Amino acid sequence: MKQFIFLIFIITIIFSCSNIKKNGFLKTETPNLYDIDYDSFYSDFKENEDIVFSFVEKPQFFNPYRVSNKVENFVRNALFSTLFYLNPKDNTPKENIIKKFDVSSDRLTYIFTILPDVRFSDGQLLTTADVVSSLSLVKTILKDSNYYKGFFLNNTNLNFEIISPVKFNLILDKPNENILYMLSIFPIIKKETADLISLDVEKFISIWNDPKYLIGTGPYVLNKYNDSILNLEKNKFYFKKDKNNRQLPYTNKISINITENSNLEIIDFINNGSDIMELSTKDFNTLYEYYAKDDKIKFVDAGFDSKKCFLVYNTLKTYLKDKNLREYIVNSILTDFNNNNYTLSLSIFKFNNKLKTSDYTFYDSNNDGVIEGKDKNPIVLNLIAPEENGELVNNQDEISKILQKQKISIKAEVFPYYKYLEKLFYKKDFDIALVSYDFDFSLVQANNLINDSNFNFFQFSENEEVKNKILSLYNTTILQKDYQKQQQNLSEIADLIEQDFQLSPVLIKKIYYIMNNDIFNLKINNYSQKEINLTTLEHIVKIVKK
Repeated sequence: MKQFIFLIFIITIIFSCSNIKKNGFLKTETPNLYDIDYDSFYSDFKENEDIVFSFVEKPQFFNPYRVSNKVENFVRNALFSTLFYLNPKDNTPKENIIKKFDVSSDRLTYIFTILPDVRFSDGQLLTTADVVSSLSLVKTILKDSNYYKGFFLNNTNLNFEIISPVKFNLILDKPNENILYMLSIFPIIKKETADLISLDVEKFISIWNDPKYLIGTGPYVLNKYNDSILNLEKNKFYFKKDKNNRQLPYTNKISINITENSNLEIIDFINNGSDIMELSTKDFNTLYEYYAKDDKIKFVDAGFDSKKCFLVYNTLKTYLKDKNLREYIVNSILTDFNNNNYTLSLSIFKFNNKLKTSDYTFYDSNNDGVIEGKDKNPIVLNLIAPEENGELVNNQDEISKILQKQKISIKAEVFPYYKYLEKLFYKKDFDIALVSYDFDFSLVQANNLINDSNFNFFQFSENEEVKNKILSLYNTTILQKDYQKQQQNLSEIADLIEQDFQLSPVLIKKIYYIMNNDIFNLKINNYSQKEINLTTLEHIVKIVKK
């Protein structure tokens, strides 16, 4: 009898676990809070309903190459396909429009074959002429963009050769192991549209207000847009099906409610005006308490935002040359910073909040509440921030109070953004700067951080040994064709940055989603930009209530 009961117990556990995986979420120890299960998708449904998202950010334009907020990202990913896509579980490029590809032994020539039956949302067949015209924009109108940096990471030439309507070659002069990643984030548009904007800045900016140019091969088409709502409808020509041969996307219509502020967004959700919305940590804490025992609602932990706030230390200045002083400052902030919107980390690429031990020797020989450096002069540091960024200014105020409590005299200054950039990158006239920047775990961002001629943050460091190690690792990484080894190298770079206390602490926002319990298959990227990605758009579904 005991064996039978034990067997039933085991079967119950297995059945329960399979249900969790089937639903695309993993239970956490916190009731009603789930993690994303990247290995399973909910597809066992007969009928589904339209889904309503809610966002505060209003789209300014729909230019797929120039997005500035999450709604614009949403629309770009819905309307325009890429040759590859990023697997949300591990950020690896996977074939999307591409049927197959090969790379020459010298890593200089990529031979691509696209799927033969991909159509734009107006029914026109996609050919390699559209693909090559789109990609060629990186050499013309996009030459000053991050796209250019990614396509020209190590190489100086990038050429294309059309072999047939479904086959083309991409040719480099030097290996660039970032190519597939770039092809995973670069939107493909019609040849005639690409040709129209390639050399005309005015058209590049303005034509996207005309719906006839918002034609892509993505899972949705834009049906309606005004200041308060945006409607997307299923692209009837979409080329993909799931593993059970079911047509994608699952959802026929997605609407986005655009509200003026987060309070109105929350009210909209509470009043059943939307099905799903992103939450800050503060709003998560409030709503979790409100819905603690409501089984019709679930919360999902989507990890950390890629936009980070961090401190940059100018070690060209006298006192901050001392690593132990930098370490003391970092530890003081990690210990006392009090803002439940942020989680603090030592690393810009990965989470680590473990305090280190500083052996800095302090003096206050004048007994005036201000410590002196080893030269016996008072330590006075200026902390700069751009006045247009309210979050940075608020963080500047909090950090100033923490450091003054530790007897470090702080002169907090805010400047218009142009003046702030001038002081930061050109005059290097600062001690500590607060910076807000988008960093995901990719070679492009490592290049921006380390190797950019204008905006790299290591120009402020005098630690040549660490800089040389980082640069050596970076140069190895851009030639590393094994993606997992690329990630290992980036992790080592992150460790070196962390150990030098040059860019820390890092203030990161946690991202949560609140949604009705009948919503499944949210697959926010585990590593990269926390946007509504292709995998989510194809599979997200709201089940019809019985």
